Amino acid sequence: MKRGNGLIIVIVAAVLLQVISIVQYYYTRNMMGEQLERRAESELTMKAITIKGMLNQTQNTLRDYEWDLRRNLSNPDSLYGVVEKLTSSGNYITGCWIAFRPGYYGGKGELFEPYAKRRQGQVESYNVAGKNEDYTTREIYKDAINANRFHWTKPYVDKGGTDMVVTTCSMPIRDSNDSLVCVFGADMSLSWLSDTLNARHVYPSSFVILMSEDGKIISLPTTDETAANEANHVVTLINDSTTERRDSSTGITKVIEFDSKETDDEVMVFYANMIGNPHWQIGVVCYDDEVYEDLYRMLWYIIGLNILALGVLLFIILRYIKGQQRLRQSEVKQEHINSELRIANNIQSSILPEPLPKHECVDVAGSIVPVKDVGGDLYDFFIRNDKLFFCIGDVSGKGVPSALIMAMTEAMFRFSSTRENNPSRIMESLNLQACYNNKSNMFVTMFIGVLDLSTGKLRYCNAGHDKPIIINGDIKALNANPNLPVGVMEETKYKTQETILGHGTHIFLYTDGLTEARNKRNELYGLQRVNQSLKSIDKTSTAQQLLDHISSDVNNYMGGMEQSDDLTMLAIRYVGQKNSNTLFSDSITLENDIKEVKRLNLFVADIAKRAAMNPAESSQLKLAVEEAVVNVINYAYPSGTKGNISVDTSFDGKQVKIVISDSGLPFDPTEAPSADTTLSASERPIGGLGILLVRQLMDSVNYEWIDGKNVLTMKKSIKVESRESNEHRDESQKLKVES
Repeated sequence: MKRGNGLIIVIVAAVLLQVISIVQYYYTRNMMGEQLERRAESELTMKAITIKGMLNQTQNTLRDYEWDLRRNLSNPDSLYGVVEKLTSSGNYITGCWIAFRPGYYGGKGELFEPYAKRRQGQVESYNVAGKNEDYTTREIYKDAINANRFHWTKPYVDKGGTDMVVTTCSMPIRDSNDSLVCVFGADMSLSWLSDTLNARHVYPSSFVILMSEDGKIISLPTTDETAANEANHVVTLINDSTTERRDSSTGITKVIEFDSKETDDEVMVFYANMIGNPHWQIGVVCYDDEVYEDLYRMLWYIIGLNILALGVLLFIILRYIKGQQRLRQSEVKQEHINSELRIANNIQSSILPEPLPKHECVDVAGSIVPVKDVGGDLYDFFIRNDKLFFCIGDVSGKGVPSALIMAMTEAMFRFSSTRENNPSRIMESLNLQACYNNKSNMFVTMFIGVLDLSTGKLRYCNAGHDKPIIINGDIKALNANPNLPVGVMEETKYKTQETILGHGTHIFLYTDGLTEARNKRNELYGLQRVNQSLKSIDKTSTAQQLLDHISSDVNNYMGGMEQSDDLTMLAIRYVGQKNSNTLFSDSITLENDIKEVKRLNLFVADIAKRAAMNPAESSQLKLAVEEAVVNVINYAYPSGTKGNISVDTSFDGKQVKIVISDSGLPFDPTEAPSADTTLSASERPIGGLGILLVRQLMDSVNYEWIDGKNVLTMKKSIKVESRESNEHRDESQKLKVES
């Protein structure tokens, strides 16, 4: 081959490679842009759902108290109690009012408006109507009557009331003749918006803005001056009718692109109006540098690799024949494909959970063998609040599409189960996301379980998956209702089921790749063979030994045949709490009266003394127990209702265990948000510090609703050297007294 011809081929190859790289770049960029739209719209949807949920909660509260209002219409003075109770009913309700039709109560004058507000934890009520306060002229009164349904106002500062940024929900109350009686309203603080909008963004520098329907700023959830300026600029662009904008690919949001004056970066804004009333606007801001950071890096890698490949190609053309050149190019391309598949496989493997640290109550092991380099099966598990959360799933289809759905499903499981304990609600959250814009009609069969490690109670929800197998002396399938798979119907409602696991019980979960494995005679492995193989498993077998045994048996059965489907297994061995030598136990029963705290403190001080705790440990125990019990006294029972609180304690020489139980309203303090201690006292919402203290002072805090009771279990370990030191000190004092 002539050198000139070789040079021409190299030039042509270089041009083609660059064209391919450019095409790949723009194709990948378009894909990432579509993915960004879906992620941004998903975040906006989740935040809008959260905001609407809070607003609907206020509407439901008004609706709930409507009956109480009507019941007290004959006694206008009792209406002060209605507005006071409603104001006290929610953390974010700062005030409540009832504006009656002029002259409705002759004895109360022409205008009568009972009003209650909450300030500094206290609720006070009075009649705000008078000569200088004619509520009939206010827009909020007239708009509610004209709407003839729930009406939300634009956010405003409640001057002279709570002096907070609020929005008001109001509704007209009419009598049996459809004549107006009054307008019933509640003022809702918007202090919670900052936390809601700041939770988990699409990208680290992204931020969410919230505006009223007419474009006025409601919340800019950032304290960074640069981002704040950016947010104000974004609001200006949205409100400017001349700003160029486009619809997203789904048509759900509007998109504005502009160059940032603050960061010299290209910026994309996705925004849309929330459905329903109020018709607020919500938007998320994303920066190109973050969105396409990996793509830019990959582009430079590709350019570098192309240059390297061209150098190699030139070397080959000058020394080898044309056929050798083609063979080399083929090998390079194949290696590139294999490399990408290996990277994809490594990424998918990294998504799977890390092995659990050694735990005295439970042993977990999982395995996944994809039929291709990437698969659509998934499993996950982790421990939170002394509960084991686990799942297994099988995505319809195979290959890369299934792998993408697998990654999204596992991420959503992690996200949902970090704040939710109920398996059915976790499943419904996954189903809602899976059904959203599911143009590929892919679905996931899935099983989710939550195992309380202290009691052995397993709560679970099944979505069309194979029933797990329970091994506890005998082999049986778990009684799990099938339900529809995730991603089939958005309105599907799932139900939680429960069972109690004995100590030493194994749970074996699997996908259909196990039962549908085939031998050389094309015969299925089948569920019967699975049960037969599990008969050799006893209480002493570890979860990993169970998986190894099944894997070995199915591989021997296949005899070298290729898999037809992904094979995923998850084994859980519930050991249970080990029996400890209890040195002493004691209990006390208290009434839901704050005066009982004194008895409680004496009781806890005695426990700490008997456990030989040092002063610091004793003080921590006393403070945590007091905070937990006071929380029950204040909130467990309705106002004016008497109830008992049981405090049971035990000590095994290493750990003090406190069990607080009551028969009041169900409430899980471990799920309540902790106070944001980074905020000043004036900015921080009321509540949350007690919960934060309990979590910080105790080694573990676990909540369960058992037999109609709230059961809060707290554990506090004491240092061995601390106990020995206290015992030595007591012995020394005893010797001094004797001498």
